Amino acid sequence: MAKKGSTEQVQVTWEDQQNINTFSKLNIRRHELEAQIHGTKKQLEDLEDASAELMLADDDDGEDGGVRMLVGAAFLHTPKDDAESKVEALTGEAQTLLAALHEELGGVTSRLADLKVALYARLGSGNINLEE
Repeated sequence: MAKKGSTEQVQVTWEDQQNINTFSKLNIRRHELEAQIHGTKKQLEDLEDASAELMLADDDDGEDGGVRMLVGAAFLHTPKDDAESKVEALTGEAQTLLAALHEELGGVTSRLADLKVALYARLGSGNINLEE
């Protein structure tokens, strides 16, 4: 006696299993990339805030016109121009990283969509769930 609403049994091939494994790895990578993008955006916001603070800082603050800059766990006194250069360099690096992360995320997302279509076509939506 067949159960009402039962799904047809589909034989999962070695290739299907490899695609499922690839999908899983790419899905994990997608989550990692999204977390890195979020962290990099936060870093860019912090750098923009630092840049704004440096612009507002008077050139004659402190004894020698410098600012305090956090390096590791310590604040170091450094000339304002050096601090501005460092913030600009860090901003450029973060923007480059963010662009690379977005590019990789686009590739991963595209590959996930392709695998999802192929796996659902082969195994059917009743036999496999690839949704979050």
